[in-house]
Amino acid sequence: EAEGFVWCLVQHTPFKHRLLEFIAYREIYGTCYVPTVFPTYQAFGNWASTMRSGYIKFRDGKPSRLTVDQFEALDAEGFIWVDHENLPWRERFLQLVEFRKQFGHCNVSRTRDCKVLAGWVRRQRAEYWK
Repeated sequence: EAEGFVWCLVQHTPFKHRLLEFIAYREIYGTCYVPTVFPTYQAFGNWASTMRSGYIKFRDGKPSRLTVDQFEALDAEGFIWVDHENLPWRERFLQLVEFRKQFGHCNVSRTRDCKVLAGWVRRQRAEYWK
């Protein structure tokens, strides 16, 4: 330890810190849905995805890292537990805004991580030209 050896390579952000980040996110973006693909802060998107996965296990009575206290705290703040494919229009639009901030354009390709958003953008363009 005196030589600076790192025993734990994975740094875990405490739940309370993430909860405060979620509350700040909600205030900034006006939404309670944190996208899994969050280019400007991917660790936060990963955390939200982990919370949703934990919720599904928790809901189904399977072992989960999500505790009752964590669930209640997030739920009280309005955290959206639903699958990202069933998002309202505004939520998907905010994902597009985030994508544009990261990449500087709105031409979302159908890559593995952006298939759903790319499909939504394609449908918006088709509706525009009807």
